[in-house]
Amino acid sequence: DNLVPVAVTKVVETVGVVLLLGRIGEWMDHAPSRFTALSKMIGIQNGSVIIACGIIWYLIENKDEDGTMKTLAVAVLMILSSFTAICCLATTMSIERDWIVVMSDEDTEWLSRLTSAMKLIDLTAKVLTPGIAGILFDYTSPIVVASSLGYNG
Repeated sequence: DNLVPVAVTKVVETVGVVLLLGRIGEWMDHAPSRFTALSKMIGIQNGSVIIACGIIWYLIENKDEDGTMKTLAVAVLMILSSFTAICCLATTMSIERDWIVVMSDEDTEWLSRLTSAMKLIDLTAKVLTPGIAGILFDYTSPIVVASSLGYNG
């Protein structure tokens, strides 16, 4: 009934990113195939989301229950959120570092414009998404909310 779990989740997520993102970046740089490394990151991210959806569903179904299971479920959600954030950032790094540069074919002006456009899209999505999500959550079922929170958590 308060925002402490959300704040703690963000702290856990940030610590996880700080501790692991550099190592994951090195691993991706030295992986035999960038595509395989990227596929693994996406697989881990999606697996974390699926598990998180199940846990959120459990928490919704047992919202009146307090105790060890609820605390454990929230702790696991925090860790899964960290995995999801790390994988998302690793995927973004890979795309920005490799694919855009290759696509530009050493045309620095085109690369600059594309990078600016990608940043604009990213920032616009970050600004608009919370409002749109809030409106949709008001008009949908708990299953849709749990799925969406799990995927974007």
